[in-house]
Amino acid sequence: MIKVNGWLREFEAGIAGALLLASLAIVILEILSRELTGASFLWSEEMSRYTMIWMALFGMVAAQVDGTHIKVDFLRNRLPIRFGQVLDLFGLLSSLVFSLYVFWYGLVLVSDSRMLGIVSADSNIGVPVWVFQSIIPLAFGLLSARIAVLLVKSASSFGAR
Repeated sequence: MIKVNGWLREFEAGIAGALLLASLAIVILEILSRELTGASFLWSEEMSRYTMIWMALFGMVAAQVDGTHIKVDFLRNRLPIRFGQVLDLFGLLSSLVFSLYVFWYGLVLVSDSRMLGIVSADSNIGVPVWVFQSIIPLAFGLLSARIAVLLVKSASSFGAR
């Protein structure tokens, strides 16, 4: 289980990094094209936007695993340890409920977009919008699984610290 967790963490971070590089490459290519030829690619702005969104969402999952999300722990640090643990469990449970809701909404969104055959109107890339929207259920499904694992670990060690 630990090997799978480590491999999955590296995969998530690797995807986020590759998407950052792809977005950077698209933007640089667009700048060079405008400066050198005066021409612009119709697809570059849209693709850089989608790669940045995907990168941010994969980064969100990786940050959850690493525990590097921004936290407001002013109150938690002033509570007795037991109450702090309860607050942590509540935060994880709230995060799980929210991420499961967004996961479900993402599935509905992707399904509706696919059923309606919506294609991006911003450019001429001609890719169905559901392909880009699929990051919502994918990322929030991964996030939900990661939070569930953290919740189980936290609950099983409750009171042990």
